[in-house]
Parts: sequence; structure tokens; C-alpha cells
Amino acid sequence: RRKDNMRSLAITPFTVMMAVQMCSSFTLKLPQLRSKHRFFERSETTLLSTLDSTEEQSTSKNYVADGDELARRKRLLLNLLGSSSAAIDQQQPQSSQFLAEQTTFDPIFACPITKGPLEVQLNKSPIIGGSSSGVGVLFTSLSSNDAQGNEVVYQYEGRTDTYYNLLTPVNKTESNNSTVAELFIKSLETALPLVTNALLFLPPPIRTVLQQQNKDFILKRDLFTSPTVSFAYERGWRQGFAAAGFPGPDKELEMANELFSSSVLSSPGRRTTIVDMSCATGIFTRRFALSGLYSRVIGCDYSDSMLQEARRRIQSDRFLQSKLRNGDTTLELVRCDVAAIPMQSNSVDFVNAGAAMHCWPDVPTGLLEIHRILRPGGKYFASTFLSKYFKAISSEGAYNDFESKEMMESLLRNAGFSTVFVEILGAGCVIIRCEK
Repeated sequence: RRKDNMRSLAITPFTVMMAVQMCSSFTLKLPQLRSKHRFFERSETTLLSTLDSTEEQSTSKNYVADGDELARRKRLLLNLLGSSSAAIDQQQPQSSQFLAEQTTFDPIFACPITKGPLEVQLNKSPIIGGSSSGVGVLFTSLSSNDAQGNEVVYQYEGRTDTYYNLLTPVNKTESNNSTVAELFIKSLETALPLVTNALLFLPPPIRTVLQQQNKDFILKRDLFTSPTVSFAYERGWRQGFAAAGFPGPDKELEMANELFSSSVLSSPGRRTTIVDMSCATGIFTRRFALSGLYSRVIGCDYSDSMLQEARRRIQSDRFLQSKLRNGDTTLELVRCDVAAIPMQSNSVDFVNAGAAMHCWPDVPTGLLEIHRILRPGGKYFASTFLSKYFKAISSEGAYNDFESKEMMESLLRNAGFSTVFVEILGAGCVIIRCEK
């Protein structure tokens, strides 16, 4: 298991056979892991019943009469997205058709391609696949012109009981001209998702060949798309960061809240939005929502399996569900790329990225995007690793090389942050505090 032993392995048929056998054994154990995982899940009140309860307490009598299902679902959507119903109350609608025809644009979300606002609509069949625990949501961009001058409209889908997929448009067409190597890697990612976990332990020559064959496969990012890693993240994986000097999630939360509360944007009574970027299993997303300090909490991650695990943990947390039922805080999960954040410029008050930046494929672009979405005076808190810590425990190329405090400060200033403070804790933990 030592790093030097791994590097000494040659590319032989025996090596390849052992790698395939290891991947196969992981796949065979997947049902057992899922069975154990389900043991920890608890049944929870469905989201629609929660929203119905909130609606009964806050809905104005000026709304359409009871039984008007379309109007009811329109209000549910507005409440879910953190929008105030006051604006619609003032319009004094006369019918459900009036409500249904109104265009609802989310104040935060944007098309990741055009950066323009997204119109939000309930799907025609909000209950999909026999599930009654969530609502399907459709996001539609404003029309724009592509590079060839053609008018295009992008659409994205999601569900309130899983996440909003703002990574890839549903009307996007993909090329069929894939090479054999690309198809092979794609089959590994889809048919055997656990193989992305196993790739980390392959000898560097084999791993390098696989990565060179498909430029879309990025180990530092795609490792975390593995269900095995998602399952293990809060069951030992994250706790291991203490060896590098990480103070632990509760202490990091305290440090982040202290930074954000010092902002001019945290004035009493003002509704604030915080984005937990690269949220993984929601380890900080849940804590931000429970704190009661933020009106809207948005957890973002590239990994489908991480977001699925985050949603399971959110739904099984009785205290969090009780907090969300009060209606003072909304919590949403979004699948996206930090290098193309699907949010409007100057729309977010605070951004957190706990133990994340070392896994970003394009750090400079990611930081530029975070700076773009923050309001003037908005603040960014992050923790990550110095590369000297990883060089002692992992194979080369697995994570970004953050060599020094000065390097981190340069990256943040180049992204546009006016105030930058970088602190090193322990053997390799970096704490970042910035203001736009």
C-alpha cells in the first residue's frame, strides 16, 4: 500500500488483471454497502406535506379558493425558491390561470452558459415515477445567439426531493464520434462507478494512460463521483483530515460564521443567501441551515452520488426538517461545475468551500466565478490542503499543488478579491478568508 511500492509496479498482464479483479470485487460488494446504508436512513415527512403545512400558516385569503390545485402549486414553488409571496399578493390575481401565466424568474440561479436569469416552472407532471415526496422543476433560459448566430434556449431540470441539475441542458445534443478509448472510459464511469475510486490505487503509468485517452476524465474531480467515496465521506474519510491540521467541521463552521457575520451584508432583518460550493454530502450545508443565520442555503457539487447522499442526510435529520418547516430558511441542492457557476453576477452574499479547492480541475476560473457571483462586500471562506501534505501520502497528480501561503494569496488576488487573508494550520491545512 505504500506509495513507493505502487510506483514500482510494472505494466504487466498480471497488474491489469489484479486491477480489474479489485474493481469487480468492489462492484459485487455494492449491494451490501447500499443495504447497510439504508439501515441508517429514517423515514421523514415528505416535502410537499411540509410545504403544505407552511402554506396553511402563511397564505393570504386573497388567493384563489380551496381546491385550485394549479394556484396552490404555484405558491409552493415560490415558497420553495425563497421568493416572497408579497409581490404576488399585491397583484391580487383573479384566477388560477392568472397565476399559471406569470413568469417567475429566480433571483439567484442563472444559465451557466449565458449567465442570464432562468425562468422557473413546475413540470406538467410534478409527481414523477410514483413518488409523492417532491416536485419536478423546469428551468428555462432567455433566448440568446450561439457562436454561429443561431437563436438558442437552454433548459435544465431538477426535483425538489433530489437536486436541480444545472450542469447540462436537457436539450443539449452530444456528438456520437467518440473514440474506442472514450467509450471504454465512459462505460467504466457509468456501468462500474466504483472504478473511479479504484483508479486512484492503480500504478501511475496505467492511470496516466487512461487519463490521456479521455481528457474528460479528471481524477481529482471524478474520484468523488464514486458511490463508495460518497458513502464513506462522513464515515471516516472527512475525519481523517484532522491529521493535516483541519480543526473539524464544527470549528470550521464557527470560523465561517464569524467571518460572514462581520460583513455589512449581515444587517439585522436582511435576507441573506449562502452558497456551499463543493458541498459533498452536505456536511456544512446542513450546519448552515441549522444555524438560522441565513435565509437561503444552496449546496452545490459536481457529483451526483454526493448530492444523493446529501439529500438522504438532509431528509433523515429530524432537527433540520423541523427548522425547514418553520419557513425561515430554505435549503436547495444544485449539480454544477465551479468553473461555470449557474448563478447571476452580484447575487450571493457568502460562499463557503470546505476542503474543496484541491479537487477543482481549474482553480483560477473557479475563483473568478466565485468572485463574480458575490455581491460587493460579500465574503468567501474556504479550507484546503497544502501540496506538501499530499506528496507524503498520495500518488502524483491526484490533487492540485498549492505549494505555499504566498501562492494561495496570489491566486485569490488575481481573481479580484480586495481583502485576502490566508492562514496555515498544522501540517497542511489552509484557511482562506476573502472579501469582494
